[in-house]
Amino acid sequence: MWFFFFLCISSVAFCADICLTLTLKNDEKHLENCLESVKEIIDCLVVCDVGSTDNSINLVEKFLAKTGVPGKIYRQPCNNSVDAAQEFLKTKRFNLSTTYLLMLDGDQFIRLEESFKKEALTKD
Repeated sequence: MWFFFFLCISSVAFCADICLTLTLKNDEKHLENCLESVKEIIDCLVVCDVGSTDNSINLVEKFLAKTGVPGKIYRQPCNNSVDAAQEFLKTKRFNLSTTYLLMLDGDQFIRLEESFKKEALTKD
């Protein structure tokens, strides 16, 4: 862990974190694909559930327990998921100026290019 941290500081001027900001409503069917697609790159997870009545929340809780990724589930509609994510990131002491928000719905997923390197993200 310390070795990676050292490499990150010494070889790259910018070290990014990625927070998945996920909006859910009854996405049980697709949620596992969504979470599986990002599990290798996210550093935290903020969920805004807007009224799920299926097993979506349980799937998120299992994901958080299994991966150890820090996360927060808001079980009421979030007026602003970005504000919710920033609030959580502050409590976990993430640097807001170096944290990307990856915003997905529970029925979406990503495919990463083989060449994708989180360390190569740059601050815009």
